[in-house]
Amino acid sequence: EALKDAHSQSHLLKRNTLDVVGNNYVSHLLERGEFSKAAVTCGHVFGSSPASWTKWIKLFVQLGALQSIVPHIPTTSPQLPNEVYNLVLQQLAKSEQTTLKRLIETWPQRIYDADKIKATIEGEILGTSLVRRQILQTCLSKLQLASGDVV
Repeated sequence: EALKDAHSQSHLLKRNTLDVVGNNYVSHLLERGEFSKAAVTCGHVFGSSPASWTKWIKLFVQLGALQSIVPHIPTTSPQLPNEVYNLVLQQLAKSEQTTLKRLIETWPQRIYDADKIKATIEGEILGTSLVRRQILQTCLSKLQLASGDVV
């Protein structure tokens, strides 16, 4: 309610006040375990602020709720620091290989460090189930092809 009011009356607020209301609301949702709702809200509240996106994505990772925010992570407008995309992909290599594969197929390779992601995948391949290993090998192959590596 407060966030809606803040947005509708934003012309009356200082920009930092709207940010504070948004941050507080996202924090409230995360405290309640409403990860999906918090992730959607991030897109509305932090739209063009790389610093805010970075902060909140890292918090979603710490809370084990990365899957909730992945669909909302911007790759342009704003483009985040490469380290953020690296963090997301490296975490997914360890836990959500299907999502990792989808992002490798859809995210522009220029926004992350393919070598770091390949190294993470290589480290994960050995200690995982056959199905996950196959997905990781597919991811690794896609990264190698996109990088021009000999497969």
